[in-house]
Amino acid sequence: MSSAAVREGETVSLTCNSTCPVNNATYTWFQNREPLTKHTSRDLILDPVKSDDSGTYSCAVEGNEKHPSPEVNLSVQFQGLISLSRLVCSLLLISEYLLLTVILVVKCCRAKDHPRKDDKEDKRECCAVDAVVEA
Repeated sequence: MSSAAVREGETVSLTCNSTCPVNNATYTWFQNREPLTKHTSRDLILDPVKSDDSGTYSCAVEGNEKHPSPEVNLSVQFQGLISLSRLVCSLLLISEYLLLTVILVVKCCRAKDHPRKDDKEDKRECCAVDAVVEA
């Protein structure tokens, strides 16, 4: 199976070649073995290509759909900097660290403002806590 990898937004052109001598033939294109009813010409142009266009493609001359071409694999890579699911996961992780930081700073400042009786001699400074996230 031949394959191609492209980025979202590029133009992809697939051509259906037939050894049968046919004039003005109509073609059937398949994506993941499902017919693409809107595409009946020899050339399938995906412009701009989207991530939904990823999959396997084949074609057949109309009337010979039981004998399609060998499949070609098209892999469309996301063009954006970060996917939505990765962004949401990162934000959830960061929010936990930020909440923990706020709680620790508040506790530390309260302890400084209201020292316990047995801590009078212990003069601790309120320290800031920093959360570092590695993605």
